[in-house]
Amino acid sequence: ISADNNRIARDIAAWKESVAERWDSIKVVSSTRSENLQSASLISGKEFTVRHVVDEQGLDDAVGIDLVVMTGTDGNEHVSEVLPMKLVSREGNLHTFELTASIDLAGSYKVAYRLYPKHPQLANRQDMCYVRWFNSSAANITKQDLSPAEFFLHPGNTSSGLESTLQAGFFASK
Repeated sequence: ISADNNRIARDIAAWKESVAERWDSIKVVSSTRSENLQSASLISGKEFTVRHVVDEQGLDDAVGIDLVVMTGTDGNEHVSEVLPMKLVSREGNLHTFELTASIDLAGSYKVAYRLYPKHPQLANRQDMCYVRWFNSSAANITKQDLSPAEFFLHPGNTSSGLESTLQAGFFASK
């Protein structure tokens, strides 16, 4: 990291500044879900598909999205599974992420999507302290248009608001 007069460190610092400047203008342009996920009538082991189109505001593949699945009730929720979405296409600033997966256990679940900055030179995600939570009905999100389905985790905040951002989904057994 210190080679070439700390070039990598300087590049990472410049990237972090660029992300910080543009983070609030990143938009989820559209979200689609397979019918079984929309109707909350999933069957354990049966696949569902989710697709989000994100306007990265010129950050050039600097964000990732996870589907976070939680179980439990009455404040005793815990993360059951984290499913990373794959970047499937890029058209200008529009990046399309998709996930096809299944949940193998029957039960009641809550799901939300976590958008986060990513860079190949970061040691881990915690090196960049921005996270945006959204559900799939929160398209065209901007900082000025916050909804209950969105939660920002900036430095100094806690994740206590996460529960209010989660969209309930129910999975039935075969």
